[in-house]
Amino acid sequence: MARTTLLLLLLAVSVPATARAEVGFRLGSRAGVELHDDADLSFGADMRLSFALSPLTINPAFDYYVDEDKTLFQVAVNALYHLPAAAPHVDGYGGVGVGVTAFSFHQGVQTNDDHGSRLGLNLLAGVCFDLPVVAPYAQVVGSVGELDLFTISAGLLVELGGGERWDSCGRRTAVQP
Repeated sequence: MARTTLLLLLLAVSVPATARAEVGFRLGSRAGVELHDDADLSFGADMRLSFALSPLTINPAFDYYVDEDKTLFQVAVNALYHLPAAAPHVDGYGGVGVGVTAFSFHQGVQTNDDHGSRLGLNLLAGVCFDLPVVAPYAQVVGSVGELDLFTISAGLLVELGGGERWDSCGRRTAVQP
């Protein structure tokens, strides 16, 4: 155990500071409407991680769906690809990911499967607006699996790290190190 800890510590110290600092970190919240069965509100959290050596942005996310018959939430990890810029300060993106949707029906609802979780494939597309302080965005997410979801949402992202290498939405800028 001590050897492993020492090895990890030496590895962390030996990696150049510029390599460790080349991660863009954005965090935000969102609200939306799930349209598959009926219009249910959703609230969520969104994280965007951009890396210097990858064209993809890793997007862990959490969504809670307000439904009178059941408790429903999804934890997902998506990979986003920023499309070529069509206009300044407007970033379109598409993505694919995997989501685990957990549910539990409230008392009084008779089903064979009243609680559990299901795995699904997420397909998403959105647009983000590169503004100085926050980055508003809107996106459509379709979850395909045993529990199909179709959500339209909007939110705000705040940059918490990453410097000038990326814009507010997570797209690489022309600035070189």
